[in-house]
Amino acid sequence: MHLIKYYFLFAVGLFLLVRCSSALYMPVAADEVISGNSLDSLITGRNLYISKCASCHSLYLPKQYTLHQWEINVEEMEEKAKLNSTQKELIFNYLVLNCKTD
Repeated sequence: MHLIKYYFLFAVGLFLLVRCSSALYMPVAADEVISGNSLDSLITGRNLYISKCASCHSLYLPKQYTLHQWEINVEEMEEKAKLNSTQKELIFNYLVLNCKTD
């Protein structure tokens, strides 16, 4: 019975991860100019956000928070998500690319 429950919870979690990640903004070439970051680094930041953050909680869309709020959120989650400084910067740069304006 525990095995069935485990598989069910895993399936639900996987479904939510896929559902939420598809709703996240996907950076495009024009974002390089806007952000000053390469398209590859913005996509890497998105992928890190999905892989590092969705393992513990639902993903928030970048537009849900302002730049300042993302700054606080990412800082608070750095240790919990076991982010190194490069990963933290990549995730932050992705999130603020399409964040809520003040």
